Amino acid sequence: MRTIWKYPVEITDRFIWNIPSGAKFLTLDSNPQLAMWFEVDSDAPKEIRQFVVFGTGHQMQEDVNLTYLGTVFVLGLVFHVYEKMA
Repeated sequence: MRTIWKYPVEITDRFIWNIPSGAKFLTLDSNPQLAMWFEVDSDAPKEIRQFVVFGTGHQMQEDVNLTYLGTVFVLGLVFHVYEKMA
């Protein structure tokens, strides 16, 4: 069944989720808490997805394939979220 799921995000350098295979990223927001939303097939088998967070001015990894997802503002700080692609 297709539905939209919300995943709360902790501000950390990287995180991994086990989410339904083929989940489509929709958006990310920090109001009232940092979270990401995905359109998922809740019957699909799970897959591991990896995400990376960089603060403005922080050094980025250059040797990995990253896809930009969005920028959020949290307590006066700015964070940029990417998905690490295989």
